Parts: sequence; structure tokens; C-alpha cells
Amino acid sequence: MSRVSLVLVAFVALVGCGKAPLQMNKAQAAEYATRMSRLSGGAAFKAATPADVIDATARCDEGGTVAIRVTASASSMGGSSTATASFSITGAACKYKTDDGRLWTMNGGPITSTYSATGSSSGANMSMLALTVNMNGGPITVETDTERGSVQYDNLKIVTNVDTSNNSFRLRSVISGSMTVDGVTYSYTDESFDFRYTIDLNP
Repeated sequence: MSRVSLVLVAFVALVGCGKAPLQMNKAQAAEYATRMSRLSGGAAFKAATPADVIDATARCDEGGTVAIRVTASASSMGGSSTATASFSITGAACKYKTDDGRLWTMNGGPITSTYSATGSSSGANMSMLALTVNMNGGPITVETDTERGSVQYDNLKIVTNVDTSNNSFRLRSVISGSMTVDGVTYSYTDESFDFRYTIDLNP
């Protein structure tokens, strides 16, 4: 997969590949933003490390275009790594298919995101332990014939740490700023959220 494609995947993840859950409350919106920011942040760092700049307008697989600008850098010391990435995207009838065969169209933007991450590595395995993301702009919409989702950010900042102790996986986030998902705005003032997922270490 090309670097431009990886960055496009990052932003498709950011807007959720479709309509967000209906009637989300504030905590559910926070979890949605936290999980999408980690997914798209990981894809961004894979697209442009250890040091790179991408500034391009790319044709999308099924038609339309997407304008992308990415700057990124990374460094390592011992088993610890740090990375930063800043990028923006604007979709112009950018059409792509997801794994289930549905055709999506992405329009709007730009959304600009700046990521800073730290992690640890062991052999070929890399774990992103902490991520800070600042997001602004939009809306960007993605839609099919039957589904539509949109997202817009106003100085949204998410600081996320991962805790994998006690046989669980936790995303612990502090969120400020606001986001609008499908016309509903959620505002945060340094609010803390703790999302836990069970891990079965002995399946």
C-alpha cells in the first residue's frame, strides 16, 4: 500500500467509515474520538517515518481526489520511541471501497490533525503507549447510498494513555475542546474518561 493510501486510511478511520452510533451521549462521543484518533494516528506514523514530508493531490481508487499534506518525524533511544505527525486532508468526491464491498464518497475539509506519540518496542513489536492529538476543521463527510456520517473539530485535544495491567486494556483520556458528529456538538473541558476492555490472556 502506498504512503498516500495509508494516510487516506488514517482519515477514513478518523471519520469512522460511516455513520456514528445514533443518539450518542457525551461519554460515547469521547470514546468514539479516542479510539478513532489512536487508529488514525498509528496509520499516520506508518505512512511517514522516520522523517518525511508528503504534499500531494491524489486520485482516489474509485474516482475523485484527496489533497493531503503530512510532516512527520521519529526518534528512538533504547526500547523507547517518540514520533510526531501533522497533516491535513480535503476530500473532493473521493470514492473508495471498504472490505465489505461498499462504495463510500468523502467530501469536505480540511481537517488538520497534529499527533505526538511515545511507545516502547520489543523486537518487531511496537506498542503505542501514549498519544496526544489536536484536531481542527471540517466538516468531512463520508457516505454511501444508504449511510452518511460527518465530523467537525474545534480545538479538540485528546491525551490518551494505555494501561494493560490487571488483565484489561484501558484507554485513559483527557479531552478538551469540542467535536460535532452528525450535527450534534459535544464540548469538553479537561474531562477524564476511562474506557476498559477485557483481555483474555488464556483463551
